[in-house]
Amino acid sequence: MQETPLSELIQQRIKKLENLRNMGIEPYDGVFEPQHSTYENF
Repeated sequence: MQETPLSELIQQRIKKLENLRNMGIEPYDGVFEPQHSTYENF
């Protein structure tokens, strides 16, 4: 199996991101507010 060059993979991902944004989808639009701290888990 032949590997795809890293630069080509990055370009493919950028294109997919642009396509999502053109459809009105913002994949990184979430605001993350933790409900618990790491300290509380131990």
